[in-house]
Amino acid sequence: MSTRAERHQLQQTSKRYHSELDRILEGTFTDLPLPFNRIIDAIDCEPPLATYIATCTDKLPATFDIEKLVDEVLDEDDRAFGPLSPDHDVATAEAYLIVRELAARRTKFHSPAFSGYDDGTGKLGVRFAGFKAEVLMPLIESVTEHLDQLMEGLGPEEEDAPDFDRDAVLSDLLAAVAALPEEQQAYAQLQVEALTSELGQPEPNGRLVDVLIRSLQLIGSPDGALASAATCLQAHLT
Repeated sequence: MSTRAERHQLQQTSKRYHSELDRILEGTFTDLPLPFNRIIDAIDCEPPLATYIATCTDKLPATFDIEKLVDEVLDEDDRAFGPLSPDHDVATAEAYLIVRELAARRTKFHSPAFSGYDDGTGKLGVRFAGFKAEVLMPLIESVTEHLDQLMEGLGPEEEDAPDFDRDAVLSDLLAAVAALPEEQQAYAQLQVEALTSELGQPEPNGRLVDVLIRSLQLIGSPDGALASAATCLQAHLT
């Protein structure tokens, strides 16, 4: 069975990812490279998704060179990036690295990177639609499928402990802060103090509490204790 904190953390990951994905897919992509940046950030900023991509990229052959591939596509007229590998994970890694490299190169909507998907009309929208179908959507669908599998794999939620002690969790946060590297302690300490103060209010500002907890989750202690305590608190406040 999954803990409430684990379930809540994954639900929040899913919510943020799908919310960002909706905005990306509703766009026209004429403002590239912004949509590419947002897709990569939506993956890289969520540990379960970043871990999945890392697992996929580990399966790439040693000869795969993303910079060389993009250079060749840009240099050769009508050269497409595909077809992607028949192996699902390898194809996911290839698509991810292609999009990330295009984002890093600040690729525009009219870039020759998409000329290989021309149907003979020369229309930019047609070219990008081909790239979207053969590279972008396979990446999005693979990551979405993995996230859905993670949600399904959580199993039944265990019952909440009736004696949840918020003060004890706040103490755990302080202990985790004390174990941080010295250069991180001052900032983390301020976040915990602000969080404790806000939770002590008659009507705490929920949005501010979420921001403070999220900031603590992102600091990342070496043993994971800080993120774990912050997530536990977040789960019991919702």
